[in-house]
Amino acid sequence: MAIVYDASSLGAAQGPLQDDGFGGLAGAISSTFSPPVNSWIYVSAEVNDLASGGGVSLGVTNTGTALSWTSMLSNDDTFTFVQVFRAFNSAAQSNITVTVSGNDSNSGGVGGSVGMFFVDVWTGAKTSQAGARAVAHTSTSTTANPTVTTTASGSQVSSIAGATGATSNYTSSDVILADGTLDHIGRVYKAVNSGAAGLVAINYVTTGTPHSNFICYEILAPLVIELPLMGQVWT
Repeated sequence: MAIVYDASSLGAAQGPLQDDGFGGLAGAISSTFSPPVNSWIYVSAEVNDLASGGGVSLGVTNTGTALSWTSMLSNDDTFTFVQVFRAFNSAAQSNITVTVSGNDSNSGGVGGSVGMFFVDVWTGAKTSQAGARAVAHTSTSTTANPTVTTTASGSQVSSIAGATGATSNYTSSDVILADGTLDHIGRVYKAVNSGAAGLVAINYVTTGTPHSNFICYEILAPLVIELPLMGQVWT
């Protein structure tokens, strides 16, 4: 079974996260979506934290049947912070929302918009995930190809990016969802699941003098065991 980007995914960046003026980020609630049975939900967030190494911490909750959200990786770079969460949804749910909230010790004025996030739903993936992940940074480069080395065949690779100094939304030769409401941010995934395990690059292009901050990650496919004598396939 191939990993598939599900139609229940939200087709626009969500948010914004709002600064409360006291180091907190008021929760931003997503639009409703209906993830199917045995799906993985990925929430990828970007925050403008106003200083390198800033004390940003985020969390995710959802309505409907509560899911167990795991932070896969975070990356704090000059002026931008990115983080990816995932949760396994074992039973179909209808019209749920996710909320992203947290703290930012470097945040500024009350009510300022400081962050956005994406919500992606995947089906056909392994029910337990421990795939590779990697961070990358670029300074003033308008074209970037951050990479991750996958650990298994048939994996999907996705990513999140945020940039300051960019003058246009990200574009990509891969599949992209971009937004420029606050910082220029993008979520890019490969159009085709990877073959054998190995290095996979994701493409981002923008203009200006962007300082971009990336997380790339692997989504594992189910293990397939072939029984040549019986002509069967087990997953």
